[in-house]
Amino acid sequence: MKKRQVKRPLKHVGTLASLDLNAEQALSSVRNHWQVESMHWVLEMTFREDESRIRKGRGPLAFNVMRKIAMTLFKQDQTKRASLVQMLQ
Repeated sequence: MKKRQVKRPLKHVGTLASLDLNAEQALSSVRNHWQVESMHWVLEMTFREDESRIRKGRGPLAFNVMRKIAMTLFKQDQTKRASLVQMLQ
């Protein structure tokens, strides 16, 4: 089997350490990052986003928006008697 070399453009990867930030800015940046990661985890665990077969047209965006709206409504529910997954059942 012949191996092909694929030319890929160089990509700059930066870290917080490479930025000139004070402690407050660094903390804010880290918190913002983990807030986004946390939201993605909740969407995956609640709505099984990774298993979604919606791939064409505007479907992925539309369903992403609907899932986030549903998540917001569930979070505003004052009864808090069930997890988001249990509420969906």
